[in-house]
Amino acid sequence: MADKLDDAEKFDFAAHRKSAAVQYAKIRPHYKQFAIAAKRILADTLSNEHVKYHSIESRAKEVDSFGKKAAKPSEFDPTNPKYPNPLKDITDMAGIRVITFLPRTVNEVCEYIEQEFAILEKIDKSAELLDEGKFGYQSIHFLVKMHPSRAGLAEYQSFRDLVLEIQVRTILQHAWAEMEHDIQYKSTIVIPTLIKRRFIALAGLLEIADREFQTLQDENERIRQRKESEIESYIASLRKAFDDGDPSVKEYAIEALKDLSLWLQSEKICGKRDLEDQK
Repeated sequence: MADKLDDAEKFDFAAHRKSAAVQYAKIRPHYKQFAIAAKRILADTLSNEHVKYHSIESRAKEVDSFGKKAAKPSEFDPTNPKYPNPLKDITDMAGIRVITFLPRTVNEVCEYIEQEFAILEKIDKSAELLDEGKFGYQSIHFLVKMHPSRAGLAEYQSFRDLVLEIQVRTILQHAWAEMEHDIQYKSTIVIPTLIKRRFIALAGLLEIADREFQTLQDENERIRQRKESEIESYIASLRKAFDDGDPSVKEYAIEALKDLSLWLQSEKICGKRDLEDQK
């Protein structure tokens, strides 16, 4: 009799999952539009500020994925769901992800996110893992809402109360995270300790690679700035030669200035193309 009573009192996770999925399916298109709008806001800002990045992706959580998440058991009480009210408790129904080439750009992107959105939460995944004595992929996660200055506009009013998740990481961090997620979370078997250890080791190697790429970029920029300074000095000397020299020196100075002008123009065109490729 007691066993029958216990069975009757057990939470119906299957029904909870189905109900959550049905409710979410009705509002998913709205969350999809929210994610698209947020992506456009951030992409326009980064473009206007000449921030070079790899990509920005937007998405609304898939219905089946939402149902599965809604039916997760609570860590504190496995007999009950972690999200008893899924539409309020789950905060990643809409999301965008920014992938950068270099670590420093992650910080730049984060600054503009904090400028353009109302921040509810900001989590540095790498710091969180270090606090737990673990290694893993580095990533910055935000929970945001539309900025009050924007939420009052007609085109954004319907998104006023919605929550968006934003992830920012480098392209190497993203590659690691995607591989680790596929193996750890989509596997039907227990992941061997050896594979886990190799993933941890790989995370460390990718972090070193990220730092080296950043160092190379910084050094290249220093060399470039030095060259630009030398070119300015060279142009000044050519102008002086033109003002003070004989006709043959003046002719050389004119040709040299023309060549420099063409080179500088080509540099500007290349820089413009890099920015246009991100649009």
